[in-house]
Amino acid sequence: MSRLKPLLLALRRRPKTPPPAYTTASHAVLLLPELLELILLALPPRRALILQRVCTTWRAVLSSSPSLQRVLFLRPTAPCRFSFVSRGEAPRVNHLLDTVLARSGLVPKPGAEGWTPCAAGPHVRARRYALAETRELNRALVRRTSASFRDMQLADPPVKSVRVRISGEREGLHFADVEGVRVGPVRDAVGELLVRIMLKWDWEGRYGVVVEFYGDRDGG
Repeated sequence: MSRLKPLLLALRRRPKTPPPAYTTASHAVLLLPELLELILLALPPRRALILQRVCTTWRAVLSSSPSLQRVLFLRPTAPCRFSFVSRGEAPRVNHLLDTVLARSGLVPKPGAEGWTPCAAGPHVRARRYALAETRELNRALVRRTSASFRDMQLADPPVKSVRVRISGEREGLHFADVEGVRVGPVRDAVGELLVRIMLKWDWEGRYGVVVEFYGDRDGG
């Protein structure tokens, strides 16, 4: 053992092999806010939203980048005012809403990927969802109250008035916000309605969930 001791000491004192240059360079790139912003902008919105959890630097880039916040529906590109009537326009749909609702067993109905007319009036459009064929209800749908998706706008420009209801029923849960209704309250309302559907044991597709978006009546 005494003969091995000098050798062991020498091995401990030997300088460590530096990491490969490409590893250091790649890490350096991901720490540059300007380059990291461009990389995140090239990713699908859902992926960019998740990647902010990697570290505080990445989270800081997302929270300080107007471009990223617009892509993720965290900052509007236009004032909270639009009309489905006079200008025939429609806000850009936040398709991450579909991802959030899919976790509770809802899928967009065929042909409802965009906007469909609504009986409530010409200034209203709807998104219609049906129960998934898996017949699974995940009531633990993204329970984290601090989840970033909760602060996202439902559409861009933001929608000031929204109603969530069970298809075939008139009454529903209404939300209004002069700065735009966000995903969080709507997700919670959908969870409440899904429990009501589940209590009816309706897994045959007779019921679904309708999210109604109200535009300005005067045409903006």
